[in-house]
Amino acid sequence: MLYIIIIVFAIALLLISTEHISGINRAAVAVFCAAMGWVAYISYGSDFVMAEHSAQYLDFLNGSPASSSSVKSFIAGNIFIHYVGIAAELVLYLLATVTIVQILQANGCFDGLARWMQDSSSRKMFWKMAVVTFLLSMNINNLTTAILMLVLMRSMISDQRNRFLFGCMVVIAANCGGALTVIGDPVGLTFWNREYVSATTYSLTMLLPVMFVWLLPSYVISRRLPGIIRRPIGHLFPYRGKDTMLRGWQKTLMLIVGIGGLWLIPSFRNYTKLSPFVAALLVLSVLWIVDEIVNRKLIVQGKNTSNQRMPQAMQYSAVQMMFYISGIILLVAVVKETGVFNTIPGWIESNSDNVWVVALAASVIASVTDTFAISEWCAALHPVVNELGQGSVNSTYWIVSAFTAQMAGNLLLVGSWAGLTLVRTERLPIGWYAKNVMPWVAIAMVAGIAFILYI
Repeated sequence: MLYIIIIVFAIALLLISTEHISGINRAAVAVFCAAMGWVAYISYGSDFVMAEHSAQYLDFLNGSPASSSSVKSFIAGNIFIHYVGIAAELVLYLLATVTIVQILQANGCFDGLARWMQDSSSRKMFWKMAVVTFLLSMNINNLTTAILMLVLMRSMISDQRNRFLFGCMVVIAANCGGALTVIGDPVGLTFWNREYVSATTYSLTMLLPVMFVWLLPSYVISRRLPGIIRRPIGHLFPYRGKDTMLRGWQKTLMLIVGIGGLWLIPSFRNYTKLSPFVAALLVLSVLWIVDEIVNRKLIVQGKNTSNQRMPQAMQYSAVQMMFYISGIILLVAVVKETGVFNTIPGWIESNSDNVWVVALAASVIASVTDTFAISEWCAALHPVVNELGQGSVNSTYWIVSAFTAQMAGNLLLVGSWAGLTLVRTERLPIGWYAKNVMPWVAIAMVAGIAFILYI
């Protein structure tokens, strides 16, 4: 049964890494393989439970005779539900942030940013969009930011080659901005949620490496742009009709409440010790109230404001990502619960003095599979890392794991959700990206890793 679970995990990684070839949705693969893995686990659960949770199981029995039914009840109520809670924390946080962006987008709160970014000079518009993408991704998740900016990019640029260049910049800026804070990417959020890193130290340590990975490839891409950018024929913004009557100060207020409120999440967690999704839901609820207050005329007039929606691509990708994250967490968890990770300390000690070598190797795998899947694997090694004396908060292992996992999404676009969205929407060839952008990302990553390890 152990071999079956490992084979299911390997098949999942293979299908995830080849999604752009096979067309099989990685979210569906992750959820299906996670379910199959736990079915296999619970079908042969007695040996696994006695090997990994014997003391807890005996307490659960409380003198009652062991049986197949009691083992399954223990697994469902004491092992499986724990990982469901971990997945739910991330999903609820992402759901809250995506809804916040949806409310802001529906009320035209980003229109001012789009007007500011628009410029006849391609390089000026390039760097304006890069800065906006980077800053937004620090506050909301990188996928939502990337999709929002890619939608605006299509309304500003007609030439496909230029959209390739701008799109690559958007993905790199979104991934790097998200990596700079613990709330900007599911990888950092996972490590912070499990108290492997602290918010301030994490951001300060990641600042220069992430900036380098963002700026070097972006500069190289910008040198390929023409002098003047050609805009598509038509309006920059979709016609809103009478579905919004907000004034400038009202839109600014909503931006402050929505985006500014997310900045308070680390402080909220440090003070209350509650999960970050609670703070995100608080911000969402306040923004929701403000939204109904400023749109009260529409509500009183009986006009339906529910048609103010984000682009369908953003909703679809966000929902996929939530299912995918849940599936990956549960899939890695079932492999961990088999006890297979217990063999890793001896292997590391006999092959390397530094456990972060595992994180570096994982980054190579993450570039062709998925950054979150590999980061979950690194996080699942927490007991192993502790045993080797390198599992303290903000240790080199956690910082390198987070950096390499997140930046690996820039090596090959299929490694991150933002990159995969660009490939799907613009039909960007992976070979073109590997030839023109990936070498510079790799150079920047090596420099960033060296900075973390030696400076």
